Amino acid sequence: MSSSATESAKRRINGSLMGNFVGKAVCLLGKAGMIDSSGRSFQLTTSDDQKVTVRLQEPFQDLIHDLIEVHGSVINRTEILCSSFVLFPESACKDFDLESYDKAVRMMNSFPEHYATTQ
Repeated sequence: MSSSATESAKRRINGSLMGNFVGKAVCLLGKAGMIDSSGRSFQLTTSDDQKVTVRLQEPFQDLIHDLIEVHGSVINRTEILCSSFVLFPESACKDFDLESYDKAVRMMNSFPEHYATTQ
């Protein structure tokens, strides 16, 4: 892994791990729910089926659906402040195995010394 990639790497977590990473930069993947009427937050169902509120820095009015990868700082065990996100195209979501992804996230967090991240 290049040094620039290592510098930008964030710990991948699931909803159950949120409480362990309060105040830390993370990457959280899940299925997006409805955005609130102000456009400042939306609900995310994480890979381990936890409900998380994603707080946005600026209002967002576009349709958010299917898989989304959120990069941000954990506020508490159920909220994350989003600094950026990736909306995956529907074609990429069709066959994505969220359960296997969650198993990989749990394994990475069981053996963190083997995965390059920044804290």
